[in-house]
Amino acid sequence: MLKSIQEKTIILGVINLGEADIETPEIVLTRIRNALKYLAAEKLIVAPDCGIKYLERSVAFAKLRAMVQATKMLSEELH
Repeated sequence: MLKSIQEKTIILGVINLGEADIETPEIVLTRIRNALKYLAAEKLIVAPDCGIKYLERSVAFAKLRAMVQATKMLSEELH
């Protein structure tokens, strides 16, 4: 799907908020890298896959932290 819309800026859900399991930054980074096979980095905005209001606060925070850590890891790789 991403290949067919490469010219657009895409907000991509990279953490699963449908479950309480907390992704590692490495798992999130893999999801981002998979998207980057089809999109230029400047066309990709990473985000949760949905709202986080139904998760326990500590779980939501941990998932968001993993997402931020993954983006930092990728930024270091790209620069």
